[in-house]
Amino acid sequence: MKKLLSAVLCAVLLLTLCVAVSAEDVLYHFECEDGEISGAAKEYKDGNIQDVTIASGGKIVGLGGTNDAPQMASTVTFPEINLEKSGEYKIAFCYDTNAGETKKADILVDGQRYAVEINMDELPELYGEEFRTYELTINLEAGKHVIAVTTSEDFNRDANAGDVVKSVNADYVEVIFVKEIAAETEA
Repeated sequence: MKKLLSAVLCAVLLLTLCVAVSAEDVLYHFECEDGEISGAAKEYKDGNIQDVTIASGGKIVGLGGTNDAPQMASTVTFPEINLEKSGEYKIAFCYDTNAGETKKADILVDGQRYAVEINMDELPELYGEEFRTYELTINLEAGKHVIAVTTSEDFNRDANAGDVVKSVNADYVEVIFVKEIAAETEA
């Protein structure tokens, strides 16, 4: 009995150590409805914040144009973040989509655009019941950074859809520490 108990305790300890080593460190978690909303989404229905029970905070932001201004981009910007160390970071964007053609959105880090291709033809199996996550891995220096998610101009207009406006239902953005890297020094 003691050997079995010892074996179980060793297995639990080993499993705990493995999980601790491989677990990613989520430094920031931003609900999109708490971000600064601008562009078409701001002009539409109080920031186009909608109640969605499966969303992590119970709400999403519909990033897209309006029927009156389909070419206007929508952006949600998050509070300035402060990274203590230079390293490799993952920016995770959780979203849901409407049906339609492939659309583009961008993750902005300090104003630099990183294209996010959201294939709206490939709906989740349980559309409206599950979200997808896009992950961008980049190197960032220690210090302050600004992160945003934006739709491209003319994001919403599907030539075959008439007045239908497409959107990306933005749930949350996370900043995840992956690994430390040496800071670049000037020569």
